[in-house]
Amino acid sequence: MPAALKSNIWKYTILLVTNKRVFVAILGVYYLTIPGVTPFWIGIFLLAGNGASFIFDIPSSYIADKIGHKQAIVLSRIIIFFSTFF
Repeated sequence: MPAALKSNIWKYTILLVTNKRVFVAILGVYYLTIPGVTPFWIGIFLLAGNGASFIFDIPSSYIADKIGHKQAIVLSRIIIFFSTFF
């Protein structure tokens, strides 16, 4: 297997894991351990994240056209990773 292909496989794996946001289910369980947090509020927080994704869909396409698709994907994954903690 060519070295470039091997390099892209692990990058694609990271993209799939962050794209599916498999860690959101784990965070939901963690949020339930915080005093005063109810499933309703967890749903509101997750709804806000999906709403922000919907609102910023078109501007992100414009940015991807300006800076390049690869750089836009890397930038978006970094932002998504850090947004999980706030």
